[in-house]
Amino acid sequence: MNKTILKLSTKNPIIKFIRFIFIIFIWGLFSPIRLFIPKRKNLYLFGNNKGSIDNSYYLMDYLSKNFPDLDCFWVNRNSMEIYSLRSIWLHLRASKVFIVNGKTDILIWLVGHAEIHNLWHGIPMRKIRLDDDMQHGLNKWFIALSDWLTPAFHYVNSEYERNIIKSAFFRQKAILETGSPRTDIILHQKAANIAETSTTPTDIKKVLYAPTWRPYDSPSPLMSVDDCEYINKVCQKNNLILYIRAHFLENISIESQARFPLIQICDNDNDVNTELDQYDILISDYSSIIFDYSLLDRPIFLYTPDIDLYSEKVGFYLDYKDFVEGNNYTNWKTLMKALSSLTNKKLLENNLVLSSKFKKLGHTFTDARNMKRIADFAIKGKL
Repeated sequence: MNKTILKLSTKNPIIKFIRFIFIIFIWGLFSPIRLFIPKRKNLYLFGNNKGSIDNSYYLMDYLSKNFPDLDCFWVNRNSMEIYSLRSIWLHLRASKVFIVNGKTDILIWLVGHAEIHNLWHGIPMRKIRLDDDMQHGLNKWFIALSDWLTPAFHYVNSEYERNIIKSAFFRQKAILETGSPRTDIILHQKAANIAETSTTPTDIKKVLYAPTWRPYDSPSPLMSVDDCEYINKVCQKNNLILYIRAHFLENISIESQARFPLIQICDNDNDVNTELDQYDILISDYSSIIFDYSLLDRPIFLYTPDIDLYSEKVGFYLDYKDFVEGNNYTNWKTLMKALSSLTNKKLLENNLVLSSKFKKLGHTFTDARNMKRIADFAIKGKL
């Protein structure tokens, strides 16, 4: 398995300091301009630097359809068009801004006193932002200063996530337990596909393997060529197809792909939230996709060959080993053996119980009305 890291990460403290000073300079430069430009009450901006996907995009679509008096605009952060005069003017006039990854989803130094609504992009298991021990020195100062200058309304899925946001962000305007838009999307897909699959049953099981990113140098959790040969044989024997979806910061490929027709690489450009219901089983590790997939009430298998290293380097918000109660695997042979034994009633029950635990911890609401709750607060100021 070949893996390419797409993220450019610099540890040079001089470059970090220069970037820090530049952002402060730009912020100060535009501050007087923002003060003299009035906000338009019904103008909302939405952004996601990963593309037209996830919570901010779903909410924009919902508000556009249900509140025709609102002017909703999408910020294409990956295009030079964002620096056009029209885009700058929209940033200056917008009264509310909705982000999902962070302040880089938009041109934060232009929005001034607009309300910032942070929808975030997943329920974390790993420590993030100010809680992340891999963030050092100036990085944490920059994160804290950004939170202090532009505090946001945060929307969370549960009390568990509320406590994380409270700890990981230096300052918040409010933390609101509404559920997230992506939960609505997954539940709508689930409901729509129940009717479809009931009329077109299939014996072939689709298995999604979606590991998280390792923010340190380590052996890849993805399989070797020898593993691929074994996995392909097990899949063939048990009517399985394994789909691998790498983290968006990674590109992967399989040597001699044609030799392993039952192992497929997913297109990372596709929106995984709209595709989750296509899969019968999930394999993951410490990724927030586990909380998302738990909404489907299907088996979840945990492949954690580097659990001790990950815990030491990154850290968790929960006692991972205690929470999963030994229902995790550290090599592909034992994992695939378990997958091929899904007819074993006790094993299946254990995996469904694990899925239910993640669902209970991560989601207060499963009524597919999260976007309505968010809209009620963002527009009307009440839940």
